[in-house]
Amino acid sequence: MKYKVTIETAIAVTQYSILPICCWPPPIGANKWAVRRHNIGGWLAMALLVINLLSVIYNIYLNRNDIDRCIKLLAEMGALTATCMKILICKKEQLRLQVLVAEMENFIKQATGEEKELIQAYVDRCFVLHTTVFVGCILGPIFFIAGPIFQPQPFPGDVAYPFEVNSTWLWLCLYVMLSISVFQVGSMAMVDFLYAMLLWYAGLRFEMLNLEFQKVTNTNELRGCVRKYQKLIRYTENLTASTRIIAVEVTSLAICAVTTGGFVIIRHPGKYDLVKFIFFEVVSVMELFLYSWPADHLKKMSEEVGASVFNSDWIGKPPTMLRNMLSIMQRSQQPVVIYVDGLLPILSLAFYGSTMSASFSYLTTLRAIADG
Repeated sequence: MKYKVTIETAIAVTQYSILPICCWPPPIGANKWAVRRHNIGGWLAMALLVINLLSVIYNIYLNRNDIDRCIKLLAEMGALTATCMKILICKKEQLRLQVLVAEMENFIKQATGEEKELIQAYVDRCFVLHTTVFVGCILGPIFFIAGPIFQPQPFPGDVAYPFEVNSTWLWLCLYVMLSISVFQVGSMAMVDFLYAMLLWYAGLRFEMLNLEFQKVTNTNELRGCVRKYQKLIRYTENLTASTRIIAVEVTSLAICAVTTGGFVIIRHPGKYDLVKFIFFEVVSVMELFLYSWPADHLKKMSEEVGASVFNSDWIGKPPTMLRNMLSIMQRSQQPVVIYVDGLLPILSLAFYGSTMSASFSYLTTLRAIADG
């Protein structure tokens, strides 16, 4: 029998993968000591990242006249900065994430047989994409940490310090610190799995609700569906509010990765740098896709509520019931979308395509500036 990854397994793997940066929210009702440990772990992770980020910035300063090396260092700085931003965002959104995750987990535990089949269909749909990103986030850091084996450099990253690193113990401490930060950068992408699961879950609930609306035959059934619809709208309002900020960060990282990573690749680097930056660029681009795909699906499912109501058996029903149906159809004309005025258009597959196109335009401009 072919083994299938279940939603419970996917949640558990994601939760443990985020441990290096402590971004998975503690459960509702956790005691104060558990919350305190979680918060301390997050701030310690942030402090370590900032220390290593400063070493990259210092190296940029030392090599400010070498544009090729500066662009390469900017790519590494972008990854460290993005990880710090995700920790801060998850800290800010911790209470909201607790509620969102708790509701998703409760629904999964109480799901009926038909609901479990639909949940599994969603898991199977995302399996290839999520597995590809997961493997990339494991192999990438390992390859990065092994850098001194392939390159004449003492540390995994291209860093510099304002002091001599002659002591073996000092070198070992800095090497371990950098190695931990590299795995933290890998864990950064796992945070995207958390948000992607929440977006897919919201889309799943809308799809289930659409099926229920199509089967409505009387006023009581309609009222039950309306209550679920109102509850789902409140859930998605919290979800979109939490996703907006991190979607801007992921979009910025994807543009940075395509521009800086692409620049390094087209400048004919060594084999090690070539493989390293291909990893970085591909994973960063797929991170944005992890948001765009479920966000686009959520938009479509929320729009289809009106069509589902219209396709129900409404002919000959009481006027009150028809007026309620009309109200639902009018509300469904405002789909659930993720956007930030002035920063992020509606997050969708179309936006993903336009962002990639713009990123390659920036790469072309950067290459022209460097060659000039």
